[in-house]
Amino acid sequence: MLSAELFPVAFKNLAHQRLRSYLTLLGIIIGIATIVALISVGTGLQSAVEQQFTKMGLNTLFVEPGSGDFLTTAIARTIKESDISAIESIPGVTDVVPFYEASAEIVHKEKSIGALVMGYDPKDSGFLKDSGLLNIEEGREISGNDTYALVIGKQFAENAFDEPLRLKEQVEIKGKKFRIVGIMDETGMSLAGISVGNMAFVHKNIVKEFLGEKEPVELAVKTTGREAVADVTEAIKAKLRKRHNEEDFSIMSVEQMLSGANIIIGIIQLVLIGLAAISLLVGGIGIMNTMLMAVIERTREIGVMKATGATNSQVLSLFVAEAGLIGLIGGAIGIALGAMLSLLISFAAGIAGLSLQPEISLGLVLGAAAFSMAVGILSGAYPAAKAASLDPVEALRYE
Repeated sequence: MLSAELFPVAFKNLAHQRLRSYLTLLGIIIGIATIVALISVGTGLQSAVEQQFTKMGLNTLFVEPGSGDFLTTAIARTIKESDISAIESIPGVTDVVPFYEASAEIVHKEKSIGALVMGYDPKDSGFLKDSGLLNIEEGREISGNDTYALVIGKQFAENAFDEPLRLKEQVEIKGKKFRIVGIMDETGMSLAGISVGNMAFVHKNIVKEFLGEKEPVELAVKTTGREAVADVTEAIKAKLRKRHNEEDFSIMSVEQMLSGANIIIGIIQLVLIGLAAISLLVGGIGIMNTMLMAVIERTREIGVMKATGATNSQVLSLFVAEAGLIGLIGGAIGIALGAMLSLLISFAAGIAGLSLQPEISLGLVLGAAAFSMAVGILSGAYPAAKAASLDPVEALRYE
C-alpha cells in the first residue's frame, strides 16, 4: 500500500463505521472545543486587563489604608489629608490624586438604595479619564462649579431602580436633590476593590462636608516614570511610618496589580483547561476502544491484506492513520465549536457590561489541531500494533 493511499483508505474505513466513529469523535470535540474557548477567552481577558492597567500608567501607585487585605482596606481610614502634601514633596512624585468615599442612601421616586459615593477633585478628571476610571458615555464629568451634581455608572443607572435613570434626572441624598450630569461607560476597573460601574461620583466637598468623611480613602500617586516607582514607594513608606508612628497603610503599584491579576487569570485557566483535558482523556479512551473493536471485527480483512503482500508496517500505518484522522476531524470540529463558544461568551459578557474580546490566534488553531491528532495517534498506537502483529494464517481462519 502506497503512503499516498493511506489516508483515503483510512477515511473510507471510518466512513463504514459511522455511528461508532461519531460517538468516538464526541469526546475529542468536547475537549478541544472547551480548551479553545477557554484559552481564547482567557487570552482576551488577559489582554483587556493589561490594557486597562497600562492605561492607568505603570508609573502609578496607590496608597491605601490598612494592611493591604481587602477587609482592612475596606473599613480602615488611616490615610490623612495632610499626607497628601507630605507625599507631594517626595522627589519623583509628579501628582497625588485623593479619593474620598462614603456610603449613602440614594432616593428616586420614593425608592431608596444604598450606594458608595466617591468624591474627587474636578481638576483630577484628566487623570481619571486617562486611567480609564471615568469613561463618560453620556453627558460630562463634574466641573469645579458643580455642587450637587452626580456622575453614575451605566450599570447603576440601568439596574438600581425600577426605571433606568436618565441624564439630567434628579435623585435625593440626605434630603438634597442631586442632578445627574454624566453616565459612565462600564470599564471593569475598580478603586479600593469596588467596581467603578456601581459607584456614584461627586465633587470631593460633598463627601467631606455634606457626608462627613473628611479623610481620603485612597491616594493615587503618579511618578516621573516607571523606573522611579520603587524608590518613590520606599520614600512614601518611610515618610508615612514616621508621620503615623506605625505602618497602617499599604502601597501597591499598577505593575504589581497587573502581575497579581495575570497570576489569578493564569491559575483559573489552568484549572479549567485541566478539567477540559479530562474530556480529551475520555475521547482518547474512546478512540482506543474503537480501534481495538476494529481490530477484532477486521481480523479476516487484516489476514487478507497480509496474505496479499501488506507488511506489518503498512498495517500499523493504516490503523494509526485511522486513529489520527478521528483525532484530527474531532479537533477541527472542536476548534470551530470552541470559536463559536468563545464568541457566545463574549456576547454574554457584553450584555453584562463587560468588555471581553476573545483572541483566536493561528498558533492556537494549529496547536489544537496538532494536539487532537496526537491524542488520536497515541490512543490508536496499541490497537495498531496489535493488528500488525496478527499472524496472517490465523487471521484468515478467524470467524
